[in-house]
Amino acid sequence: MKKIIAINLTSTGRIPGGASIASKFHSIFIHRKFKEIELWRMWDENSIQYEEGMKIRNFKSIFIIDKLSKFLPKKIVKLFLRSNIIKSLKIEKPKIVHIHNVIPALEFYRIIRFCKRSGIYVIVSTHGFYETFNPNHNFNIIESLIWKIFITYPIKKSLYFIDKFVISYPDETIFLKSLKIKSSAICLIPNGIDPIYEKKSSKLDIQRIIKKFKLEINKPILFFTGNHNPNKGIDTVIRIAKKLKIEANVVIGGRYFTKNDPDYYLKDFNSKYIRVIFTNYLTNREQRAFYDIATLLLFPSKSDTSPLTIIEAMARGLPVVAFNVGGIKYLLDNNSGFLVNNLDFNQFFNYVKNNLINNISNLNLKSFNSRKRQKEIFNWEKSARATINLYESILENVQE
Repeated sequence: MKKIIAINLTSTGRIPGGASIASKFHSIFIHRKFKEIELWRMWDENSIQYEEGMKIRNFKSIFIIDKLSKFLPKKIVKLFLRSNIIKSLKIEKPKIVHIHNVIPALEFYRIIRFCKRSGIYVIVSTHGFYETFNPNHNFNIIESLIWKIFITYPIKKSLYFIDKFVISYPDETIFLKSLKIKSSAICLIPNGIDPIYEKKSSKLDIQRIIKKFKLEINKPILFFTGNHNPNKGIDTVIRIAKKLKIEANVVIGGRYFTKNDPDYYLKDFNSKYIRVIFTNYLTNREQRAFYDIATLLLFPSKSDTSPLTIIEAMARGLPVVAFNVGGIKYLLDNNSGFLVNNLDFNQFFNYVKNNLINNISNLNLKSFNSRKRQKEIFNWEKSARATINLYESILENVQE
């Protein structure tokens, strides 16, 4: 049996991150034409479910010494989470394991090492690689050392056991070659998006978010959405809001990093022009509605691979202002957005300010280009087709 297991590693359980969303839709679209695939996920419970007929097995995340987890910071516990995925791999004996995401890194290493010793072909999608090796966090010496020992080092050790690397943007080849990966082991397959973002919001969905968040719809809306970790640049969004002298709504979406996020970011904020709205978690329909009514998406992430948020905004024709890091240049190529080099805050701010003042024709051009580029390149149908071709070429050479 030519069984293939896609594995999504995560330290957040059922709270979806970019890699979790990507692995799910990637696998579902593959399953539509290639029934031999299952998706296994680190989760917060042991369970089995089906989506579009595809089997999804959830494995409860386990801390090595469970009794200690109550007394340690969550950041530390997350480093040592593991699962019973290896036990199930021993039983199922798939021909190929395709791993999405690299965190928790110690579990990533354990699974890859087991697969290699068991004769299982290992494919890894490099979602999270760039951020892992270029964290851009304000670490102190101890935090930097912990990151290197428990994240960077295990991933580096894993590289020697991986047969094929699936990258989402071309320049990642340069990065992987710097890690001594051969070109023949690298395959470019861009990400797609949840199909919900390819459809326009209903008037009712838009009315609901206007009412729920008390939006002033006669004013521009600057939208940010993403994880609230320090790398994503919420501090930059707030800094822009402080400096703007144009009336606007600044909406900060995404699940809070801590329950005190709004107080933390707005403690010194005072503006007669800007109203800042923290939404906490947004449903897909709410997020799509914001894409449809916003003026700009602000994406000042300091380290990223191929963020789904940008592709979702592109599908809705929402112009993006983003720092030129990781694969964002590839996403916004062909004049599909505003790309800011060298983490230059002043350039970022000027793009925002200038496009809030009678720059409709420029915004319309970006909107048209971004929609076109998303449809042509960043969709799961094409990604699944390319991945199936990769699987089949491997299976032809895998001995029964």
